[in-house]
Amino acid sequence: MSALKEEPVFDPSMGVYRLTADWHAVEQPGILVVEAVAAVLNRDVLDLQPLQDVVDLESIDTLLHAGEKSPLSMEFEYEETLVEITRAGQLLIDVL
Repeated sequence: MSALKEEPVFDPSMGVYRLTADWHAVEQPGILVVEAVAAVLNRDVLDLQPLQDVVDLESIDTLLHAGEKSPLSMEFEYEETLVEITRAGQLLIDVL
């Protein structure tokens, strides 16, 4: 079952792909990140490097499920993208 309900949309004002997510409704945010990056790169999720090889998945869960709506974020490179996740519900993907 896919965690991705809609594909990221390109935001020309920021030059990145954007997806809004309700992190409390997403059981495993890492899966949503992988699926979103695969959609942006037009690749199969199985062809991507495991996300846990790049970033600590527990730190993503801690950031997103801490219960506060403060503007905390995490940024990391994954495949040919720069991914930014914010606690406020934004997933931004910049193709490098």
